[in-house]
Amino acid sequence: MKMEIKKCEKVEGKIQISGSKNTALPVMCAALLTRKKVIIDNVPDIDDIKNLIEIIQKIGCNIKIKKGKVIIKANKFNPIILVKNVELLRGSYYLMGASLTRYGKCITYLPGGCNFDNRPIDFHLNAFKQLGYEITIYDKIIKLEKKNNNKKVIELPKKSVGATINTILASLNFDEVTIKNISLEPEVLEVINFLKILGGNIELNNDTLIIRKSIFNKKAYFKIIGDRIETGSYMLLASAIPNSKLIIKEAPIKYLENVIDTIKKIGTNIYVNDEELVVISNNKIKHLNLTIEEYPSFPTDLQQILTCVLLKANDPSTIKDLIYPKRISHIEELNKIGANIVYDNNTIIINHANLSKGEVIVKDLRCGFALIVAACICDDFLVIENFEVLKRGYQNIMKKLTNIGVNIKEYDL
Repeated sequence: MKMEIKKCEKVEGKIQISGSKNTALPVMCAALLTRKKVIIDNVPDIDDIKNLIEIIQKIGCNIKIKKGKVIIKANKFNPIILVKNVELLRGSYYLMGASLTRYGKCITYLPGGCNFDNRPIDFHLNAFKQLGYEITIYDKIIKLEKKNNNKKVIELPKKSVGATINTILASLNFDEVTIKNISLEPEVLEVINFLKILGGNIELNNDTLIIRKSIFNKKAYFKIIGDRIETGSYMLLASAIPNSKLIIKEAPIKYLENVIDTIKKIGTNIYVNDEELVVISNNKIKHLNLTIEEYPSFPTDLQQILTCVLLKANDPSTIKDLIYPKRISHIEELNKIGANIVYDNNTIIINHANLSKGEVIVKDLRCGFALIVAACICDDFLVIENFEVLKRGYQNIMKKLTNIGVNIKEYDL
């Protein structure tokens, strides 16, 4: 799918933020821990969610979506999850943790999704092994089966959102498990909140969790928070274009402090009112030297988009991403159209540049949004190939862009 986006003089209007993709995916998998009905509200209408719904249906659960609500009743499900959609969706790995707690076993494909230097799931598998699961991998298939009760204290080697959530999901059927060095990203905290509503016996103390055997026999209702990465994406889009003013509604303000502070540093004016943000661009972008670490640092998921915005700063900027240093697919695409970005010693060096018209390719989700920003600030227009990738994580993206003044249309050969 190719789209053409023309240079944009300004963006203005209102953006309604959708539910958080990175919260909804693990919450939907966690809902399989109970046989009772679970209603999950504010679920984004995106391809990743549609893929997960199809997987959950194919393994035997009742699941439907109605007006932004996903309703799940998992009387039983098949822990042999050999469904091809798994290979399209990295977040499908949370089904492993849920299957291990409920059935003590799981067979599934290696997960797919955006590929930053093959992002292995070693931390997940190592935690499962410590919990006493035997792991066999063959021909892109993982087999996990309970063999014994091993360590009751697990220390994650690195603060990882996925590994933290998956270790939690796999630990809920033990008498007691302590997990140290957990990620404290908002998505992890939201999953913990959901599990407590569901019946989870979980105690959080700084970056350590104590999980005691939990019984899941309650109906549950849970509302997914607004997507902080979608929020930041539109904040950065408005920042890049002079004379812009966006009102962003349903933003998860409590989780955006560092994003707001960082975007203010490049010159954007931001005003906060309850769950509403007002973003007003400045005619000049200030340079920035930024190191991205674990939350509450500026999120790695916004690094590629920020990189594009900083092309407009007169002085060089640097970004060092310690979470995913290989998240650099955007650099080649931006350099094709006139950017001057150098990647050296795990540091992205961004020099001032004016972007020219051309054709670029979406390599992954956030690279895609960075290319939207590039199109809006280039000297004429961009043709963006593989645009469908953006539908994995941005609900109604074409409608939202059009509503705020972005000239976007399907490319006519």
